[in-house]
Amino acid sequence: MPSETLSSTASSPATNGAAWRALQSPATWEGIPGVDEVSDPRYDSDGRLTGFDFTTHVGSMWFRGHATRSNVVDGQSLEWEVQTPELNGSVAVGIRAEANGTQVTVTLTFASAGLMSSVLFPKIATSIRNDFPEAVERFARELGTS
Repeated sequence: MPSETLSSTASSPATNGAAWRALQSPATWEGIPGVDEVSDPRYDSDGRLTGFDFTTHVGSMWFRGHATRSNVVDGQSLEWEVQTPELNGSVAVGIRAEANGTQVTVTLTFASAGLMSSVLFPKIATSIRNDFPEAVERFARELGTS
């Protein structure tokens, strides 16, 4: 199955602590590239976000999917395993304090999971690739600032 990995880094005006707290909010993930709306958030006993359902719009198609926390380093990085009927992959966000805020790195890996997405993968990948850097800039700019 075809796959692709994209990564982009941007700066957030938020402190590292504010950025980390924001990553525990379901609404924050509506700003991540590949997620348009979040629903049904799930939390562990410590109140940390462990998963959510989402919808995403890619090209002319809408997908409904599930994100499950797969790797976390408190205060530094958070990774989600993502599944939809047509695309699977992961979204990882790493944060690092810098002089005027926080450096935010987003890495998105996705692969086709169904017959339709295999045929349309070049179009889907191009759509995601074209919007990714700007979407990461916007995500970082808004992370932890509200």
